[in-house]
Amino acid sequence: MIRKLLFIRKFKTGDWLIITLSSFLIVLSMFMWWDLPDGKYIEIEKGQSTLGTYSINQDRIILVDGQIGQSQIEIKNGKARIKKSPCRKQYCVHQGWVNKKNQMVVCLPNYVSLFIIGDKKNYDSINY
Repeated sequence: MIRKLLFIRKFKTGDWLIITLSSFLIVLSMFMWWDLPDGKYIEIEKGQSTLGTYSINQDRIILVDGQIGQSQIEIKNGKARIKKSPCRKQYCVHQGWVNKKNQMVVCLPNYVSLFIIGDKKNYDSINY
């Protein structure tokens, strides 16, 4: 306990000012960048080719044949996810639901990806 207090006493006024200002900027930036608008469409890609663009408001299940097997993409209640995938570690399945513009779920072993987009895409392409 005494060692802990000695460590805190070594901080000067300028140190506390920098720590406080940095903490404030971190919290402010989290609120600014995490408030993304909801997406309108989901774009599904297999490798370099686009398989289709679907409305995120229409509930459906889409089956995509990938490199190592079939992935199951679910669109429900304005959100999308990869429900099932043949990959070993299932990172894409555990990523869960996405619904905000510019969010994506990628299954690298199966070369299947889904992107949430608005009225138009903000980028040209994404490469594996």
